[in-house]
Amino acid sequence: TTLEAGVSLRMDLLRYQREFYRDSRAEGSRSRTSAYILDLERGRTRAQLFTQLMQRHRVEFYELSQDVTVNGRTVSAGNGYVIPSDQPQYRLIRAFTEQTLAYEDSLFYDVSTWTLPLAFDIDLLEHSGNARRFVGERIENVTLDGGKVVGGKARVAYLMPWNRMFAPRAVSRFQAEGIDVRLANKPFSAVIDGERQWFDRGTLIIPLIGRDTPDFKHDAQVVHDVVRKAAMKDHVTIYAANSGLTPDGPDLGGGSTSTLRAPKIAVAAGSGVSSLQAGEAWHAISERFEMPVSMISPSRLASGDLERYNTIILPGGSYTDQATDALKAWTRSGGTLIVLAGATGWADRNELIEVESISLDMDSLASGLPYHKLDEARGAQRISGSIFQINLDTSHPLGYGLPDRLPVFHQGSSIYSYEGSESELIGAYSDDPLMSGYLSKEKLEQLPGSASVIAKRMGGGRVIAFMERLNFRAYWYGSQRLFFNAIYFGSSF
Repeated sequence: TTLEAGVSLRMDLLRYQREFYRDSRAEGSRSRTSAYILDLERGRTRAQLFTQLMQRHRVEFYELSQDVTVNGRTVSAGNGYVIPSDQPQYRLIRAFTEQTLAYEDSLFYDVSTWTLPLAFDIDLLEHSGNARRFVGERIENVTLDGGKVVGGKARVAYLMPWNRMFAPRAVSRFQAEGIDVRLANKPFSAVIDGERQWFDRGTLIIPLIGRDTPDFKHDAQVVHDVVRKAAMKDHVTIYAANSGLTPDGPDLGGGSTSTLRAPKIAVAAGSGVSSLQAGEAWHAISERFEMPVSMISPSRLASGDLERYNTIILPGGSYTDQATDALKAWTRSGGTLIVLAGATGWADRNELIEVESISLDMDSLASGLPYHKLDEARGAQRISGSIFQINLDTSHPLGYGLPDRLPVFHQGSSIYSYEGSESELIGAYSDDPLMSGYLSKEKLEQLPGSASVIAKRMGGGRVIAFMERLNFRAYWYGSQRLFFNAIYFGSSF
């Protein structure tokens, strides 16, 4: 009997393999001429990081040899990469890029979706026609580039838009050298290399004049040197301005700008705190963006010297009443408290934010079900890991440099409505929020308009609360920008 079962299983496996390879060849034949077009125009560094990741999985990339229009959008030659479907790893490409909304089961051990273009927040366009005509040379190894200084040496100031992945690392370089950095809170134009250039909110101004230093020439040269280094190593574009007067909007030294505070950061980590969230935050700050950060045990929050920090990050976990009182006093005195997903309930209970949990009537949902199906009914309401779309107020400092709609990764079944001032709700789930992953029909009905990002003043300080895993497993580059906006601009509203 065992031998017969083994033979039967072997025959089933062989039949499955034949069908798998037959379907693979058929699918490959159908999609042989199609391709994905990776547009580098928006988010060049993130797109290149995505490319590097895919190349480590032996996915082939090619230069875009001519302009291509996909669904009304034109990607220019030299400003995009081509990923042809006619390659050995096309199944892997499909798995990495698909947005899944239909599932046969409603119970998940872990994450229900891993859509990489949404995690990186990049523009990956699917071209269904013949791709051979615009496929150029194969790209063997993509390196990060795109950084440059436009306009040569500045006479008055340098201007750095907040639109590149490693802009926070560039700012850290300036501040480490004692160089002042100012934040523009209104859009303006400036004449750069003889041409008018528009700059959005969030542009950083690095002045060369008006600095209180004994040796101005030496000090200015330090600024010039750091500007070139930032452009090269952090892949940012920096513009040289030769006048403080602007054709449009406030002048460079106007009252709408504010000095950017150098962050002194602590992350709560240790017993009672989510090690995943603490580790993700530490890795982003210390390893990826090369900024100093301290790890502080929750037990020391009540007795430690919190005044050495101006930014404290709280992962999900439990905090004692003594620690809570110390954190509230520290915030009122001018600190920026960043509350990560999982600590929202704690922040609400201690009157740091004003939210109300949106719950389901599980009794009604389970009504009439036999006992053995109750766990399944409850499990179907869990959010193991899905991708939602949020609407962002990009006129708020937390939204500077970001799109008004941003994919975010949500893990955890709690959904909150915000009960405070409408101006404090910086991010909310869109009307059609589910981008990929499993979500029950009941939860989906609750999601639109619910809170995702909250920012409020508390005395002389600020409280910023996130409902998402912005740094999830170190590959959510898109939403990680929102995390660093909180670190750098958290005291600017």
